[in-house]
Amino acid sequence: MGEALIIRDLTLVLLAAILGGVVASQLRLPTIIGYMMAGVAVSPFTPGPTGDLLNIQLLAEIGVVLLMFGVGVEFSIDQLRGVQHVAVTGGFGQVVLTILLGMGMGVLLGWPRGWQLFFGCIIAISSTTVLLKLLMDRGELGSQHAQLTIGLSLVQDISTVLMIVLLPALTVGSPDSNPWFAIGWALLRAGVFFSLMIVLGGRLFPWLLCKIARRGTRELFLLATLVLSVGTAFLATTGFGLSLALGAFVAGLVVSESEVHYRILGEILPIRDIFAIVFFVSIGMLIDPLFLWDNLAVVLLVTAAIVVGKFLITAMILWAFAYSRQTILMTAAGLAQIGEFSFILAQQGLTLGVLDGYLYGLTLSGALLSTLCTPLLLHSVKPLTGLLDRIRPSRSRRPGTEPISVPGKLRDHVVICGYGRVAQHLVEALQALQRPFVVIEQDWMRVQEARERGATVIFGDSTNPAVLAGAQIATACVVAVTVPDTATQRLIVQNVNDLYPHVPIITRAYRVEDLPYLYGDGASNVILPSFEGGLEILRQTLLRLGVSAEAIQSYSDTVHRERYAPWQEEVKDDTLLLRCLRSATGGLSVQWHELPPDFRFSGQSIGTLHIRRHTGASIVAIVRDAQVLVNPEADTVLYAGDRLAVLANDAQRQRFMLWLQGRIPEDVGDGLEAPWALDVSQIPYSSMD
Repeated sequence: MGEALIIRDLTLVLLAAILGGVVASQLRLPTIIGYMMAGVAVSPFTPGPTGDLLNIQLLAEIGVVLLMFGVGVEFSIDQLRGVQHVAVTGGFGQVVLTILLGMGMGVLLGWPRGWQLFFGCIIAISSTTVLLKLLMDRGELGSQHAQLTIGLSLVQDISTVLMIVLLPALTVGSPDSNPWFAIGWALLRAGVFFSLMIVLGGRLFPWLLCKIARRGTRELFLLATLVLSVGTAFLATTGFGLSLALGAFVAGLVVSESEVHYRILGEILPIRDIFAIVFFVSIGMLIDPLFLWDNLAVVLLVTAAIVVGKFLITAMILWAFAYSRQTILMTAAGLAQIGEFSFILAQQGLTLGVLDGYLYGLTLSGALLSTLCTPLLLHSVKPLTGLLDRIRPSRSRRPGTEPISVPGKLRDHVVICGYGRVAQHLVEALQALQRPFVVIEQDWMRVQEARERGATVIFGDSTNPAVLAGAQIATACVVAVTVPDTATQRLIVQNVNDLYPHVPIITRAYRVEDLPYLYGDGASNVILPSFEGGLEILRQTLLRLGVSAEAIQSYSDTVHRERYAPWQEEVKDDTLLLRCLRSATGGLSVQWHELPPDFRFSGQSIGTLHIRRHTGASIVAIVRDAQVLVNPEADTVLYAGDRLAVLANDAQRQRFMLWLQGRIPEDVGDGLEAPWALDVSQIPYSSMD
C-alpha cells in the first residue's frame, strides 16, 4: 500500500508541475514559478487533491543530490576566465555584503543570532536555474551582462558549499563551546573528505566510469553514475557529518575533468531535471497562502531586502569596475532573486533546529515574490537606462586618461562595435589587409587584449552617441556591429542610422524574428549565424551525395536571396559581383590524381594530348620523385606514376576521369552530364531557421 501511495504522490506532483509549467510558459514567466505555484495548489494548505508531504520531500532529497552533482560536473574554471577578476573579487564581495544586509535586517526585527546568519546566507545566493532560463529565453547568453551574471552566480555556488560546511559550526555549538574550534573541526572534516575524494576518487571514479562506458551498456553507465552521486552524498553525511548536497557536489567535481563527463551530463540531466522539479514542487507545498497574507508586511520587507538590496549591492560593486550603465543594471536585475540553493540552506537550518516554520515560510514567500519580480526588472532596464542617460549622461570609462576619441583624422575606416570572437577575426583580416579600423569595447579586459594585438580601441559604450562620434563614424566606410545582445545591437544601429545615415551598417541577428527589426532600424546587412551554419552543413552534405558543386551553389544563392530579400535594400553592383565570384569559385576545386602504371599516354607532353580541349580540366601542378612542378608548360611530359593536381568543376572532372581510362573521344561535347543529378530546387530551406 505504501508503494501505491508514493506512486500516487509522484503522479500528482508531476501532473501539477506540467500544468503549472504550461501556465508559466504562456505567461512568459520562468517555469520554476509554475512549479512552485503547482506545489501551492496541491499543498495541505489549499483545497483540492493533496499529496503526502513526507513522501514528496524524500523524493525531493534525490533532486537536491542530483542537482548538486550536476553543478559539480558542469563546474569549470574556464567559465570564469573571461570575467575572472570581477567574478571572484566582486562575487565574494557581493555575497559578504548581502549576508551583512540580511543580518542587519535580522537585528532590526529582533531575530536570534542563528536566524540572522542563516537569513543573510539565504538571501545572498541567486538562482542559477532562473538566470539561465531567462537569458536563454531573451537570447542573451552571449552578451557581456550574461557572462558577468553567470560568473557571479558560479562564485555564489562556491559560496554555498562553504556555507553548508560552516553554518552548522557557527549556529549549533553549545554556549560553552569554542566557536573557532567548531569552525576548525568542520573545516578539517571537509578538508579530509575533499582530499580523499580528489586523491582517491579523482583517479578511481573516472577510471571506473571509463571502463563501464567502453565495455558496459548504457544502463550500466547510468546506474554507475547514480550510485556514484547518491553513494558519495551518503558517505559525506554518515562518515564525515557533512551534508548530502556537499557530498554530491564533490562527487560531480572529481569527475568533471574526465573524458566521459559530457556523457555523464547527458545521462543524468533528464533524471536530475525530473527530481529537481519534484524539489521545486515540494517547496511550493510548504508555502501557506494564509501565512503570506497574515505576515504580508514582513514578507514584503523580506522581498524588498532581496530585490532592492541585492540589486543595489550588485550595481555598486560593478560600478567600481567601470562597466557601462546598461551592463550594470542588467546584471544587477538578473541577480536580484533567490532560488534553489537558498532552499537547500533553509532546509539545512530546519534540520539543524536553528530555523522554525516562521522564518522558513518567510524565506519561501520571499523566494516566490523575488523570482516573480526578476523578469519585470529585466524588462525595465532599457527604459531606466534611457531615463538615467537623459538625467545624467553615462561616463562608463575608467578614471584617468581614457579618451573617448581616436587621435588624428580617419577616413574610409571600419568601425567595429564589440571585441568578441567575431570581431577578433575581423580585426585580424583588416590588419592583414592593412586597412584602418577602430574598435569600441566596454570590457576593460578585452580593451587591454585588443591593444596588445595592435588594435586602435576606444574604451566606452557603443550605444553612447559621444563614443560613436569619437570613432569618427562620419568618415567611416562601414560600421560592423558584432555585439551578441539583440537589445544593444538595435540601439547601436538606431543611433548610427540617426546620426550618420550615409554609413552602411552590418550586424548579426540571434533569431529570424530579429531580422525585420534590425533592417527596420537601419541595418544594411544582417547576418543570421544559425542560418549560415545550417546552409554550410547542407552544402557539405549535398557534396557527399554527389550533387554537382554548380547546382549546390545555385541553390545556396537562391536560399540566400529568399531569406534576406524581404527586408534587404536593393542589391548593389559590388554585391552582385561578389555573388558571381562566389558562384564561380564555388564550382571549382583542385583534386589530385595519380597516373596508373599502364598509362597509355606515358612519354607524351601536355600540349600534344590536348587535355584542356578534350576535358575542360587544367593541370596546375605535378609531383614527381618528391619534386613539385607548379603551372607546368605545354611541353611538359607526363609519365606513369605522376601525381597531377587538376583544376576543374564537377562535369570537367568527370570527363577527365573518363579520359584517363581512354573512354572519351576527342570530339566529346561540353554537355556530358554527371552519372546522376538531384533537383535541389525541391529542397525546402525554411527548416534551416
